[in-house]
Amino acid sequence: MNARKRARSISTFDFSTLYTKIPHDQLIDCLAFFIDLVFNKKDRKYLSVTSSGANWVSNRKSSGTVYDIDNVKDSLKFSCWNTSI
Repeated sequence: MNARKRARSISTFDFSTLYTKIPHDQLIDCLAFFIDLVFNKKDRKYLSVTSSGANWVSNRKSSGTVYDIDNVKDSLKFSCWNTSI
């Protein structure tokens, strides 16, 4: 960018303290509420994730990595409690 003389300014930000004041239990409860809303449809039992994207599927035998509501909630809990900040 400098060789093209297009850079006007450069900014940096420190995200190391992001969300540190939000109690983990409350964060997990609020996010779990929204996960329940998303999965609370007849055709939204499983989420299949592939290299090309994510889709709702009706069974676990679909291609890609398939998650159900409990998998997503457990992953969320693990991430919240084990992310170093």
